[in-house]
Amino acid sequence: APGAVVEHRHSQSLGAYSARKLFLVERNRVWLAIIYFPWYLVLLNPLLWFWRALQTVLASRGGDGPWSQVDATSRFAVMRAILAAQLAGWRGAPSQLRKRARLEQTCGPEWHERMRALLREAHVSIAAFARGEIE
Repeated sequence: APGAVVEHRHSQSLGAYSARKLFLVERNRVWLAIIYFPWYLVLLNPLLWFWRALQTVLASRGGDGPWSQVDATSRFAVMRAILAAQLAGWRGAPSQLRKRARLEQTCGPEWHERMRALLREAHVSIAAFARGEIE
């Protein structure tokens, strides 16, 4: 339908801070890092994730940040989902490494530099992307 209009309403299907949504976001963040990030950031990813989680929890103590938006009764389920997502993300690493290899075959060895150029053009650092500061 040429006149169709699609309107995206953030998190309407699963809910903004549902355990399922956070699982999918976190697992996919790990997979994207494995496919697209330079190796040093892939290897630093668990440390960056831990740092981001710590900062989120500390900010919530003052009533700020996304963790303060999670209902207190849901926090355990959300925390469990995020940890499960980390494990699922790294368990899925072999298939993501195959995708990374296909990118190099298809786009050539300079594909990672083109990725960096795109992020620079959008004024986004790879480190900020890895820390989850970019949605």
